[in-house]
Amino acid sequence: MKTPSSSSLFAACIATIAIFVVAFSARPARAPAERDRLRDGPIDARRLERIEALGRLLLPDGGRLEISTERMKVYTRYETVEHRYTVTCRDPQSGRTVYMNWDVDREMLRSVSQTKPQSGAVRKELGRRELVSLAGQWLRVVGIAAQAASWRLDEASKSGSRAWFIQWRAADRIATVMIDDQTGDLIWAQTYLRPHS
Repeated sequence: MKTPSSSSLFAACIATIAIFVVAFSARPARAPAERDRLRDGPIDARRLERIEALGRLLLPDGGRLEISTERMKVYTRYETVEHRYTVTCRDPQSGRTVYMNWDVDREMLRSVSQTKPQSGAVRKELGRRELVSLAGQWLRVVGIAAQAASWRLDEASKSGSRAWFIQWRAADRIATVMIDDQTGDLIWAQTYLRPHS
């Protein structure tokens, strides 16, 4: 009868200890909460539908949209972390692109912008009243207006050769819109929470 060598006994002993360590230290995996999946996992179908719908509003003549997303953490000046998705919707036919930034924690669109806005027929320069009205319409179209109960006009001024900057204020946030003053096209819109007083 052949006896096992000390090196093979040592290897078997180490393997047995390793199995025990793995077996007894493993914790049952918890099912991640919905917020954990949104922060750490792939984008969910409901949010993807909202993204595609907004992309279609701004790229109405496009064919199949190419949508890409990227998760990121934003560190605020209040030393908190916000979880965001940056989204790119591209229409390969026209080459136009829409960019979005979604706040996962608050379930809200933070910003939207586009390259080569849909160019309507160039008409005479729109007046201040028309541009303020269009800015309000754009905030409703992209869903930013629904983030607060009421908004009031804060500022409206010419910005550059063909654009107007229009700012709205609500109790807890500010929304800004940049519009082409000859076509009424949205260049960008964004919202942010006001600092606590």
